Amino acid sequence: MVPPGSQLGPIETADRQARIAASPLHAVYRTPDDRESAYELLRQRSEQATALAAAAEEQRRQEREQERQERARQRERAQAHRRAEREKERLLLSLAGEAGQRLGGPTGRSIARGLMGGILRRGS
Repeated sequence: MVPPGSQLGPIETADRQARIAASPLHAVYRTPDDRESAYELLRQRSEQATALAAAAEEQRRQEREQERQERARQRERAQAHRRAEREKERLLLSLAGEAGQRLGGPTGRSIARGLMGGILRRGS
């Protein structure tokens, strides 16, 4: 039988270093190994997921903005087309009225409007 290898009281620093160096576990635990903890890994994954979600949301926001701008451009084009059509119609009707007055009153005016109406229908 071997008595326990213990001591009452504090151990001297030199004795402590000698025992640590003589230990068979000294080779394994000599250098500290600071691996990532589960908490750090989970936090990193959470941050990545948050970043991906933010990027996806930003992408959706940009797509919605582009769609909104495209609808605004289409509305503007449609309004410009309607304005041009109204202006063309107003000009032709004005010409028809003037031609009617020159041709001789209400009868000339109705003839001119009939001719211009046919032009308006074909031009559209």
